[in-house]
Amino acid sequence: MRTMHLTKAVALAMATVLGVALGALAQEPRDPKMTPGSELKAGTVTRLDSDTKMITVKTAGKEGVPGADAKELTLYWDQATKVEGTLREGELIHFRAAEKDGKTVATFIRVGKVDRPKPQSE
Repeated sequence: MRTMHLTKAVALAMATVLGVALGALAQEPRDPKMTPGSELKAGTVTRLDSDTKMITVKTAGKEGVPGADAKELTLYWDQATKVEGTLREGELIHFRAAEKDGKTVATFIRVGKVDRPKPQSE
């Protein structure tokens, strides 16, 4: 009798561990815009070519505004890119991008400011 209870307890424990492990693996990222290894970058659109789906962006420096450490970046987008807002020259954009076939392809573009959560004070 005791062996049967012990066997059921072990089986229940294994099923619980397996269920938790599979649940953790199946969980989606908190923010669907996040791409692993891709940080959110900001810049100003200096050139826009809708026919080739290409924009040139003057990226923001360390303080979030174009400065001495800013550089120009050619960025492409495709049908898989999520674009929030209307792209225009002179607009501030925030984007995530990855290298694909030798080009920098945006996975996410948002026109305008991005609301970032404020750090909680302790």
